[in-house]
Amino acid sequence: MAIVVALLIFIMATDASGGLLRSAVVPASWPKVSHLAHGSTLVVWQNGRVIERNPEGRVVSDSTFESYGIYERWVKFMKAFQAAVKAGERDRIAASIEYPLSWNRGNVDTAIRDRQELLANYEAVFQPAVVSAIEAVDPRALFCQNVSQVMLGLGVVWGDDFDGRLAVITVNSPVR
Repeated sequence: MAIVVALLIFIMATDASGGLLRSAVVPASWPKVSHLAHGSTLVVWQNGRVIERNPEGRVVSDSTFESYGIYERWVKFMKAFQAAVKAGERDRIAASIEYPLSWNRGNVDTAIRDRQELLANYEAVFQPAVVSAIEAVDPRALFCQNVSQVMLGLGVVWGDDFDGRLAVITVNSPVR
């Protein structure tokens, strides 16, 4: 079942005497609606509310960023992080992280203390299943928790805002 969101605004123009010249119907700019590759629909409002619905129309995610501008900053950040992961750019990835990085894999949680430790353990942290999960997700499909913490996709990556600096704080390896 496809869900279509349509809002219309009527615009009327008048001549000098106040007579109606024409009227037009134009689509409103809010909310922003995106159709994701896997069939979900993403609806984003100006106030930062983001709702993702699965192809059947059920809500799978409903969260609120502080504003649309903050949501857009996170999308841009996650796109750049995703691109760095796809390209295997270890230095860019390491620079995108706030340390200590929480690395979770099943029942084992590890704190990666710094850039050097991440680079020494890069293959383990960014194992093929993690890279595949990051590559597969649309970076617009974000979930915001506690105002500043942001989840990419199903939670393989979490980020936070550190006084205006967006950074990855957690990598969750898929459990098999």
